Formats: sequence, structure tokens, C-alpha cells
Amino acid sequence: MTASAHAAVHLAQLNVATLRHPLDDPRVAPFVELLDPVNASADDAPGFVWRLVEEGAADATGLRPAGENVIITMSVWETQEALWEFTYRSGHLEAMQRRREWFERHVEAYLVLWWVPAGHLPTVDEAMERLAELRANGPSHRAFTFASSYPAAEAAQHLQAASSAPSEQAARDSRPSPAGDAAAVWDASPGTSTGRWSSPRGRARRRRRPTGRRSGTVRRTSRCRRSSPTFQARRVPAAQARFSHAAFPRCPVPVAPGTGHRASSGGPAKSGCSTAAGPPVPR
Repeated sequence: MTASAHAAVHLAQLNVATLRHPLDDPRVAPFVELLDPVNASADDAPGFVWRLVEEGAADATGLRPAGENVIITMSVWETQEALWEFTYRSGHLEAMQRRREWFERHVEAYLVLWWVPAGHLPTVDEAMERLAELRANGPSHRAFTFASSYPAAEAAQHLQAASSAPSEQAARDSRPSPAGDAAAVWDASPGTSTGRWSSPRGRARRRRRPTGRRSGTVRRTSRCRRSSPTFQARRVPAAQARFSHAAFPRCPVPVAPGTGHRASSGGPAKSGCSTAAGPPVPR
């Protein structure tokens, strides 16, 4: 990880713990005695940026966003290595080793890490949202743990892309629309709450669009096609479909009913496509 990536992002941390007994219970007194020295060592640790404290207090044990008997700690560090050093190589380790005396065992994730832009101080709601995302979806670049961390360089790219997306959207919204779409209006479907944006140009395109499989309607046959002999011949009943192929070469030669053979061409040549035993095929 490069120094520029570390300078662009910081690591935020949230830890939740469910108390076995209230904080004023004598069985939790050793933990309460460790709070001040551990917090003081965190304030002086290399890479420390910020930690959450309750207004008018020295720590955040009075804040209970996750439950009445759940305490939280939240802090921001320059790098993941700095947080690791404080967590496992300082006086904080003693409190971790004795945590089963004071806290319940968690079946879900209780620690979440995520990268934030340098200078950003996360809120409690933001931290709880990241913890819920980790529990629901597992580790990702938005919420992870020490065991499944994501590098700062990758986080910087995600944060840069997320910050540039609103500006690009605002630029697209402020871009003037084409002259043909200046009179765009919301075209709601009759009897429904759905619709679409419509403009004179768009409506003209939809009028020119042929109907067929997309709209579920029957495609209209053009006038030229309806007047062709082949199309008219297909409309004649099979019993009358005996054409003079010699008289009108472009007409198909049908199969005589019940024989399996092509009908013989007979009769004098006539203009148009006609049958041997019936009236002329209507045009």
C-alpha cells in the first residue's frame, strides 16, 4: 500500500460487546478500572486519529445504540497496522483476554472495519449500518474484519468513484436536452400508475414502429402484398386450389387433394391466376 493511499483514507472501527452484568455491578468492576488507562494508551498510540466519547464523559460506555446491555467502542486510525498494534500489542490485550468474565459470547460479528476518507468522522448510525452489512452479506470492501481485510489502495479507488458519481450525474442533469425533445412530458399509461417520458420525436418513432411480436398484435399486411397472386392463392380453399402453372408461371403448383401429386396444368392460358373448376381468384 502506498503512502498516497494511506493519506487519502483512514480506517474506522466499531466493536460491540454484550455485558453479563451492569457496569455498576462489582463483578464488572475490574473492566471499569481498565477503561481509563486503556483509553489513555489509545490516545497516545501511533496512528490514532479519533475515538467516540459521550458528551461530558471520558468514554462511550453510556451510549447504547445496539441495546440496553450492549456497549460500543468506535475509533479511527491512520492505517490498519496501527490499529492492529494497539489491539494486540498494548495494554488493551489484557482486557481482551479477560473479556469472557464480563461479556457474553457473540454468535454474530461484533467487530467491523471500513475505510473512510481522511478527515471524515463516522457517525454511530453509519457504524451500525456497516456492522449490519457485514452480518448480512459477509466481508466486502464496505465492511470487513482483520481476517478479511481490503487494502487501502482499493478502498481509495472505490471512494473516489463514489464521490465522482454524483458530480457526473449533476452534469448530465444540467446538460440541455435536444431541440426535438424540448417538449418532453410524462406519458402515463391509461389506468395504471406507470408511464414513460414522451417527446414529439419519441412519439413519432413509436408510431412508425411496426407492430408484431413485441406488442402482441397481428402485423398488418401491406396493400402490395395483399394484391399479389401468391397471397390471394393462399386464401382460396384447398378444394379449389388447382392452378394453371403454365398460364401463370409465378403461381405455386399445389398438391391435388387426396393424391399426393401435383395437380396437372390444363386449360388455355389466361391472364392472372385462375382455377380449372371454379371462378377466378379474387384480387
